[in-house]
Amino acid sequence: MPKIKVFVTLTNKLNNEQIKKIYEGFLTNEKLIYKEEDRIVTIYRNSNIIKMIRRSKENVITLNFVEGKTKKSHLEITGLEPLEMETETSLLENNEYGFHVCYKTKIKEEIMGDYDFHLRYEVKK
Repeated sequence: MPKIKVFVTLTNKLNNEQIKKIYEGFLTNEKLIYKEEDRIVTIYRNSNIIKMIRRSKENVITLNFVEGKTKKSHLEITGLEPLEMETETSLLENNEYGFHVCYKTKIKEEIMGDYDFHLRYEVKK
């Protein structure tokens, strides 16, 4: 399992907040895994589908991205009933060293976020 350096840029278009971070991670044939400050992020990808699971002690968020489609996603908060969300993906670019996803998350009809997510990685030698 090669070690990787992960470069993440997340922009919330609703409030123009931007986060740029670098993380350490691992790469396998079917997934990419990296650790943020307090959560483990696992990304499964093939040519036109990306599934991201963000897991912490307090919650698990599962996001499903397919370009041009709205997919069911989930938010599980410890001690509460799981919430079903929708993830509307307007752009999904996927290449050998990362991907770019533009998406909105909604619970019922309420927009929770409008995001521009870039992830790039380098295999460490």
